[in-house]
Amino acid sequence: MLSPGEIISAKVTEVQPFGVFFTYDGDEIVVLIPEIGWIPTVSDCREFTKIGMTHSIKIIRQADNGQYVASIREAAPHRNPWKDESIQEGQLREGRVTRTIHNENGLQSPFGYVIEILPGVSGVLVRNQLDGDLDEGDMIRVKIARLDRDTQLLELTAS
Repeated sequence: MLSPGEIISAKVTEVQPFGVFFTYDGDEIVVLIPEIGWIPTVSDCREFTKIGMTHSIKIIRQADNGQYVASIREAAPHRNPWKDESIQEGQLREGRVTRTIHNENGLQSPFGYVIEILPGVSGVLVRNQLDGDLDEGDMIRVKIARLDRDTQLLELTAS
């Protein structure tokens, strides 16, 4: 029987777009796509791994159906980009617009933008701090107004 927090090395038995399946000593284990890596670049788990490959995984919990839920990224906490000590509140950083956040009220102008300052580390820049609109892919200089590493919250202001 596996325990939450236990890190094991297991072979992939099945790969679906949404998750990777493992079997370990007869127990079934699933790692869903958000738990693949610290940097969310995988949109289909078939791009990440193949049947027969071995991965270190951390057991998170046992589901009601008896299957275990695990994480590949939690098995490698040293790879967490949010632990990068070079990121500090008050810093000025170059960032890339990765997504536009639209208002729910149907207004045409966006609410804000998701700005990636390091691979895997993104924050929100509210549009009312800008003179104009941004497009995905644009580079912008921002100031880190607030940083919470535990909740992975990054508030940005225009600089």
